[in-house]
Amino acid sequence: MTTLQHPLPDNQKDSLDVEPIVLTDVFKKLGEQIRSEVQQSLQREKVLQVSRYHQHLLTHLPNHMLVKMQAHLGSSSLPLVANSQFNVLDAYKPQDPAARYSTQNLVQLSAFEVSEVSHQLSNMQVELESKAPLFVEQFSFDLWVNPELWSQFDYQLARLKYALLNNAELTVTAQYEDGSEQPIPATLSGLDGWTLACNDALFLRSTSPEFDLGMRLSFGKVPHQDKRVRVKSFKLLFEFDGEVLLSPALKTAQSPLLSTNIVPLFNLYEDLSVAMPLDFRQEQINLHHSNDITARPFYVRQLFLNQNLYKPYHQLGESEFVFHRESAALLYTPHDIQQAVATKQKLSARIFWNQDKPLPQLPQISTAAINTQRAEFEVIKAAEAKHFYDINTLEQVGMTLQNFAQFQLGNKEHFLFLAKHLLGSNENPTLQKFSSAIKEITFDPKSSELIVTCSVLQHMDLVRTLSELIIEFIMVNTALVIKLLVSIA
Repeated sequence: MTTLQHPLPDNQKDSLDVEPIVLTDVFKKLGEQIRSEVQQSLQREKVLQVSRYHQHLLTHLPNHMLVKMQAHLGSSSLPLVANSQFNVLDAYKPQDPAARYSTQNLVQLSAFEVSEVSHQLSNMQVELESKAPLFVEQFSFDLWVNPELWSQFDYQLARLKYALLNNAELTVTAQYEDGSEQPIPATLSGLDGWTLACNDALFLRSTSPEFDLGMRLSFGKVPHQDKRVRVKSFKLLFEFDGEVLLSPALKTAQSPLLSTNIVPLFNLYEDLSVAMPLDFRQEQINLHHSNDITARPFYVRQLFLNQNLYKPYHQLGESEFVFHRESAALLYTPHDIQQAVATKQKLSARIFWNQDKPLPQLPQISTAAINTQRAEFEVIKAAEAKHFYDINTLEQVGMTLQNFAQFQLGNKEHFLFLAKHLLGSNENPTLQKFSSAIKEITFDPKSSELIVTCSVLQHMDLVRTLSELIIEFIMVNTALVIKLLVSIA
């Protein structure tokens, strides 16, 4: 018998035995790499599609503050246009640059402050006085249910605002320095016109409800008994069922129920980004501010290619660029690769920036927007930035809205899920109270009426207010028109 010998020397036999194992590891790693690249590609496509078609559902807010202004204004009213700039310095960190805040809606300041609020059986009378009599040539000012009382009365204040707006026509009595009076018709309206995205504004009103207590009073005619006589004060008479709406605690509140000169501020400012060469190989384009290293893109308002406005930017399906909020970058998908390669372009953007800065511990606020010798600002509420960027949950929100759009409205689980989306977390105590107070939800397709039944009387104001916001969220994001009825079990 012939014995076959191994063709390799004994000292190389081990390397031959190991070779199949090495190849197996190589193919395994190659397979894992391919799988990872495919998963990343699918995830990027998912993110792109969600960003392109569900961008509006990604809610986020910058740091924001509600402040009360004290100043001696030389005129009866002073408008602050949206995007009026404020500097906010932390007194504990005087060496740090001031944070840049701005208004995100029109604010109407007034020289008249609330001096007294009195209550009777079916009305509420509010008196406003100025530090000195003034000529009133045109007049409209913001009037707030006092947000300083929120920690004491919370959603009772929201219902008071609703009651006042429900009786929006009222009479204002102008009192002149010569003792004469003049009745003036006036109208009360809600504060609209936020430059925040619609869903971000709803997110604000849900998570920082003090920001939703503002109203605007507009006179039907200019008060002028005599152009030589100045106005000393105004009396506002609101008619409603005071016994039902105003609890004894509200009537005896230490601070007035209404207030003027409240200013909502947001850590946002508008400026251009640095222009940069556009590279078709760059799927994600990071946007940079020229001199603020803390600046992070919040809203991309406009895009420019070679300084020319890129018009399709806001057109879904047509734009080659999509702003991805989570990464604060542009996702770039050119329609024509060859043209993108052949064309040299520079990209820049007009952006609302927010800043990677904490809330100041002791804010010192200043602005050039108010032309007065001295203006002081007291912070009523300060809230940190809030972000909701969970893509998977976002898909669930889209599916829930789709179910509502198909008239599957009487679903308590879906309703509470949207409440969680607007409040941001299961741990939110407001959500826990809301969930525990709702007994059932039914929908009448004939009348398009959604009926929310509350089982806890003390949470009735909360249930009604948050239910209204959820219904508004549904109607903003679907084609539905829904009536809301809240009842007590």
